[in-house]
Amino acid sequence: MSAFLSDGGVELRAVERNDLELIRAWRNDPELRSRTREWKMLTSEDQSRWFERITRSDRVDHMFVVTHLGAPIGVVGLCGWNTHDRHAEISFYIGERESRGQGLMKIALSLLITWGFQQGLHRIWAEVYDFNVQSENLLERLDFTHEGRQLQHAFRDGRFVDSIMMGRLAHD
Repeated sequence: MSAFLSDGGVELRAVERNDLELIRAWRNDPELRSRTREWKMLTSEDQSRWFERITRSDRVDHMFVVTHLGAPIGVVGLCGWNTHDRHAEISFYIGERESRGQGLMKIALSLLITWGFQQGLHRIWAEVYDFNVQSENLLERLDFTHEGRQLQHAFRDGRFVDSIMMGRLAHD
C-alpha cells in the first residue's frame, strides 16, 4: 500500500486487514498495554471490530500504520474527531522495540499533526499517564502544553495513576 503521508523514511499509511494480527500483538504487549487504555488482552474478534470501526466512511478515528524503510513499526491516529468543535485526541505507539528511541515517532506525529490541522482541526489533545515520562516529553517537544491533571484517573499495574492532559492549538 502506498504512503498516505511521508517524510521519505517514515511513512503513514492506512491500516489494512492483514496488519491486524501484528497490531494485536503490539497492543497485547504488557509493557505497551500498561501505557495505554488497553486493560485486557485483545482477541482477534476485538481487532476485527476495531478495524471495522476505523474503516467506516463515517469514522471518527483516523488510524495509520507507521512504517520506517517500508517495515511497519507502530500506529498513530487522531481519535474521536469532532467536526463541530474541531478537536481530536492523538494516539501513538511504536510496537517494534528495536525502533524505539530513534526519533521515528516524533517524525510520524509531526506528519499527523500537520495533516490534522490542515484538515481543519483547531485543537489536538492527549492523555498521558503520569509515569509515562517518555510520551510526555515527546509531546512537549511537539509543542503540546500541560492543560491539567486528573487525579488517580486510571488503574495500572495494581495502583491508581494520574492522567496528564496536554494539548496543542492550530496556531501554536
